[in-house]
Amino acid sequence: MLLAHGASLKQRTGKGALALQGPLHHAFQSGNADLVKWLIDEYRTANLTIREVDSEERYPIHCASTPEVVDCWVNAGGMLKVRDKQGNTPLHALVTHANINVVKRLVEHEANVKKKNKAGLLPIEQLCLDEKAWLSGTSDGSCESDKVRLEVLQFLQGFM
Repeated sequence: MLLAHGASLKQRTGKGALALQGPLHHAFQSGNADLVKWLIDEYRTANLTIREVDSEERYPIHCASTPEVVDCWVNAGGMLKVRDKQGNTPLHALVTHANINVVKRLVEHEANVKKKNKAGLLPIEQLCLDEKAWLSGTSDGSCESDKVRLEVLQFLQGFM
């Protein structure tokens, strides 16, 4: 409906953490696979690439919040080798969100668990670094997120 009324797929919104992201980034964050599929089709119809980056050079896959949108990315030809400004792969970015199902889906699609970012960190080390920040009081501290972080950590340790 918005596109029919002149909205643009090239529109960027947000400041700070949102880093001038496009519609695909927001759709991936929402976890709505139907919306992601529809937008991918719209991008193709408009002859635009789904491999757009935000101002931090993150691709939409860096923002995935459900396994289903990870599947959408891969099925549309998106690669899991992409990196942001810090050299983070989608796995680096998404282990810190502590969603075990997304992490497992990335690995099922052959995301490289042994790829280092520009800081020399593996995804599992990125999770531990973020865990250290959590211990210093800069995280939400919920018991549920602790449980999921531990589950992600144990899952990734199986590949080391």
